[in-house]
Amino acid sequence: MIVGFDVVTNHPVRYESNLTSQLNLGLTIILYRALNGDAMKAYVITSGGIFGVLTIAHLLRIAVENRHLATEPVYILITLASATLCVWAWVVLRRSKR
Repeated sequence: MIVGFDVVTNHPVRYESNLTSQLNLGLTIILYRALNGDAMKAYVITSGGIFGVLTIAHLLRIAVENRHLATEPVYILITLASATLCVWAWVVLRRSKR
């Protein structure tokens, strides 16, 4: 079992001991400390990164598999939505530095 802290409340938290939870806890603590305790910036960076990875994965899948995916409306909608949310997170992060 891993003992860490909640990045929002700073209360101790126990995590089950598996590799995924260890990596998530470690990355959260590193990001939280790198941002000097700014939990909102950590959230925006994480969310923007996830949406960016999803967008890149969708575009790579279209390029590698076939162009048929580019004609499916739901696939296009999800790709555009994730790209929009990634850009929005980047804009929010840039504005918060001012």
